[in-house]
Amino acid sequence: MILVTGSTGNVGQHVVRELMAINVPFRALAHTSAKAKALEAQGIEAVVGDFADGTSIRTALQGIERVFLLLPDSPRRVQLEKDFLTEARRAAVRHVVKLSILGANSQAAAPILKWHGQSEQQLEASSLAYTHLRVNWFMQDMLADQARSIAQESTIYQPHEEAHVSLLDTRDVGAVAAKVLTETGHEGRAYEITGPEALSFSQIAEKLSAYLGKPVVYSRISDAMAWQNMLANGVPAHTAHNYLTLFQFHRQGGGAVLTGFIEILTGRPARTLDGFIAENIQGFK
Repeated sequence: MILVTGSTGNVGQHVVRELMAINVPFRALAHTSAKAKALEAQGIEAVVGDFADGTSIRTALQGIERVFLLLPDSPRRVQLEKDFLTEARRAAVRHVVKLSILGANSQAAAPILKWHGQSEQQLEASSLAYTHLRVNWFMQDMLADQARSIAQESTIYQPHEEAHVSLLDTRDVGAVAAKVLTETGHEGRAYEITGPEALSFSQIAEKLSAYLGKPVVYSRISDAMAWQNMLANGVPAHTAHNYLTLFQFHRQGGGAVLTGFIEILTGRPARTLDGFIAENIQGFK
């Protein structure tokens, strides 16, 4: 039996769909009873749990052998994951597949990269088999972050300068995770999961222009302006800070990595930004 944490989120929902498609038994961890009921309405076994509540995690882990581990953004990530691993060992879990981040490093200056690096290390030091999925930035995040300014102002506002980023689709992450969770041979591995092409935001603007039939421009803004924009859009301060340090990592070239692991692991080509824009064109109008 597999436990999928973050089961209703941007990535977890696609892990759930992939496991359903191949009829593999799994349990979905939901943060609220309403979300659990929505999953159950789809015929999915669901349990309500909170990473800060050890009792709920113990209940969720009963009878579980493998876990897809995805925590919500939190400054307490390292401790929460440590506590979860303690409960996983007690429950005799065999394999944990952790959603990590490209550039994870316990010595990194960027907090989000450092926290993921520390979490990876404590998983590796446990008695559990592990696989790290180090993902790059998601196309879906770009849609959520930029759709309004693209639609209303024909402008992308980002502090990336001319950094290139190999954006990837969360559906591909779900497919990779399902493979790793249901096949052997991935234990002890760390996979860097990227999109099929590394693009600058100027190039992304060109693609949007072609699909929308109007000029879309990329405006290079400062970190300070990006910070204000995120706070104005309701992004929590610690999350906004994580984004800014991630963008700095991108400007240093860290987001331009290309690996091909999506196709290697799933047998399917990674989804392209062109395809993503075409599928979601109404979201940019």
